[in-house]
Amino acid sequence: GAAAWAEMEINKTYAAGITSQQILQDLLKNYNLTVADITLKHNVKHRKARTLSGKLKNIIQKIAKETETKIYINQERVFVRPTEKGDNKDFYLSGATGLLGSPERCEVSEGETRKEGYKIQCLLNHQITTDRIVVIQSQMAEGSFRVVKGSHNSREYITEMEVLPWQA
Repeated sequence: GAAAWAEMEINKTYAAGITSQQILQDLLKNYNLTVADITLKHNVKHRKARTLSGKLKNIIQKIAKETETKIYINQERVFVRPTEKGDNKDFYLSGATGLLGSPERCEVSEGETRKEGYKIQCLLNHQITTDRIVVIQSQMAEGSFRVVKGSHNSREYITEMEVLPWQA
């Protein structure tokens, strides 16, 4: 499913008055991934009919940019949401709860922007995924952070992530 969206071609026309959210819902239901969240920062209402033609991935990314949202696929589920939105599941990371080493300052890329954040390592935890909110307690970083990207290394039992400061 996730690989197919990059190659799927579409050619559709929508009537005047349709919103960006309605277009996204229609496009996403046709490519066999579960939609986990569609929350747009700006839900544009189109005054004229809108024709969309090309690769599904490119069209969805263009709509996401127009509505100031991000789009990603995580665990076979599609998320379209404002950049600052995250999922707060009360993950606390400290030396006593799985944080490995000290957080390292780094530039974190998210879309076209780069912000000051941290690179973090912790004991393997597959529940920590993109947009998960983690609370970090260490001498280098303290507070709530949103996971922008990361990876799980099952061989070494480590989860690595890049995080940005987050406020509810």
